[in-house]
Amino acid sequence: KFSSKSSHIGYKVEVRFLRYEVTNDGNKFLVAHNNNIQTIHRRRERRIPYSLDCDFRAATIKDKKISISEKVHKGKFENISPHGCCIITNLPIKERQHIYIEFTFSDGTPGKFLGIIKHREFSKNEDIFKFHIMIEKIDLKIKNKISEMYF
Repeated sequence: KFSSKSSHIGYKVEVRFLRYEVTNDGNKFLVAHNNNIQTIHRRRERRIPYSLDCDFRAATIKDKKISISEKVHKGKFENISPHGCCIITNLPIKERQHIYIEFTFSDGTPGKFLGIIKHREFSKNEDIFKFHIMIEKIDLKIKNKISEMYF
């Protein structure tokens, strides 16, 4: 298994050791691999495109108590699933930061959840950040409403 540093996509390939040599400059392995390279999916469910505005705030968890910042920031969903989402914004927030997201579904139903930023991308062309967020705490009704969007 290995992953690409530029895209953070995981891959799996079968290899076999052909030969082991001890040389003056160290131990060396000669390996061969097959052409069957498989992508490793890190998400439980595929994400669907979702282009609605959202508000988010920094959150901290200390002794199992959630504290949500008063300062509200604007963002926009790029995609969403019952277990995660991607938000576009112009703020340089760090990875592993907890984030509280509030939004309104297209039918007017309010939604909110608590997540953690797992990965951050910066687009130089558009001068924006994309935050890949794993949902940690969500109401079952909101989760089911997101699941309904698959149909």
